Amino acid sequence: LELSGGDRGAIYTWLSGAARRVGFDHPRRPGWQRRYAFNLLLPRPPVRWHTVEQNLAAVQALGCQPQDLSLKFYWNGTVDRQVQKLLQDHHLAERGFAVVHPAARWLFKSWTASGYAQVIEVIKRDYQLPVVLTAAPAAVELDLVADILRQTAVPTINLAGRLSLKELGALISHARLFLGVD
Repeated sequence: LELSGGDRGAIYTWLSGAARRVGFDHPRRPGWQRRYAFNLLLPRPPVRWHTVEQNLAAVQALGCQPQDLSLKFYWNGTVDRQVQKLLQDHHLAERGFAVVHPAARWLFKSWTASGYAQVIEVIKRDYQLPVVLTAAPAAVELDLVADILRQTAVPTINLAGRLSLKELGALISHARLFLGVD
């Protein structure tokens, strides 16, 4: 399965010598190249499709029919206990707070610090929810969080750079509201 639509993936797929080579047609790639690389060339998926839907279409072309398409994310009891302790330490009730995760690895996906600060103020004022700010430990993400904290007038719980991915997932599962990128 070649899912990226790139030339390199098409070449590697062809070089693999696999009996079944599946890929998608791509408008900016020569049709002959795609037909040569793949013996099962699927039509380009609709733009409105999520990447997961596109990837599943390729799997389905091989005859596999996924049964459960719901997203699942798991953590163990240790992670849940750590997050429960965080909730207690910060006096956060179950479904009684919001999580704002303003950054992504690629900052072009992120909104402005002033925009996030204003939304945090609205969440606190209009919904009476405490806000927890989260981010990865990357300097650029921590800088954005620091800028948001400078611009907001309401107290905000800053857990940026302090949670593992599973802890973040567990925290979000206890929140009433989540705001993030993508």
